[in-house]
Amino acid sequence: GHTGNVCKFVVSTVNAGSGALAVTVEGPSKVKLDCREVEEGYEFSYTPTAPGDYLITIRYAGVHIAGSPFKAKITGDGHASGFHEQASVVVETVTKTSTTTRFSGIQNFQSDASKVVANGAGLKTAYPGNPS
Repeated sequence: GHTGNVCKFVVSTVNAGSGALAVTVEGPSKVKLDCREVEEGYEFSYTPTAPGDYLITIRYAGVHIAGSPFKAKITGDGHASGFHEQASVVVETVTKTSTTTRFSGIQNFQSDASKVVANGAGLKTAYPGNPS
């Protein structure tokens, strides 16, 4: 990504069951981490204000998904705060399938982090002037 630009990624929870989805972005600047539900899962966005490496940790039902933590290289202007900053969001997900979405009313449910996938340029890098 590039400082000042929104970086986005989607965490697909289709066929993974319902469970707690926890996303943390750690790096040289504090970011505002936003989440919105999309058809295939949840879209996350953040805007870094300092260049450097940001670690994006994604856990589903307490388990790291494949590839987590991800390392995003942010370029551009800005200064690090001098501290290691962190932002987190936890979402209680709904059961999603490839054809329907249904809310789980049962407290005893199965969650399978191995079926959760994250993708998007915001997990790796981006080019100046282009949305991630």
